[in-house]
Amino acid sequence: MDRFIPGIVKEIYCRVTFYPTLLKNVLFVGELRRWYDRVDNRVILGALPLRRYNKQLVEEENVRLVVTLCRSYETQLFTNSELEWGRLNVRQIHIPVMEYFGTPSVEQMEYAVSAIRALDDGESAYIHCKAGRSRSATVAGSYLIETTGSTPDQAVYRLKEKRPHISLSAKQVHSLYSYYNAKHRR
Repeated sequence: MDRFIPGIVKEIYCRVTFYPTLLKNVLFVGELRRWYDRVDNRVILGALPLRRYNKQLVEEENVRLVVTLCRSYETQLFTNSELEWGRLNVRQIHIPVMEYFGTPSVEQMEYAVSAIRALDDGESAYIHCKAGRSRSATVAGSYLIETTGSTPDQAVYRLKEKRPHISLSAKQVHSLYSYYNAKHRR
């Protein structure tokens, strides 16, 4: 029974803090933060792709893949559904990871990186969670490990150069090391 209580507390915390922290993210855009940042010619790391950014992402950034690391309640009101993305000729993959407490698994990172690498030249992937700082940065880090041969520390450093406000938990950094080690054992 004790193991069940922390899960409930985590769930309540995530849901109660979602809207206030999303509002904080919206208010910080401008001089303090950008809504999204390009990591390289193929990957963009960002916050929830609010509908007001659709035209810019699709037409200017040539986004053809959206990698969503949010849980369904985080995306219901403000972002496109998979069907709506499809109407814009954008594929969406959904990898639900709990905010604050969760981290993508090695298998989930491999899935995302494989989908990104399958894009045609000139096409981009938009990797996001709510703020584009932790869950999505973990996947972007795994992409850099895979495509540039970076170590986890180098990948995080490169991400911070592009998006200074990323903030990976110890658990998320550990996930990057697990991904790195899995790639180097093969």
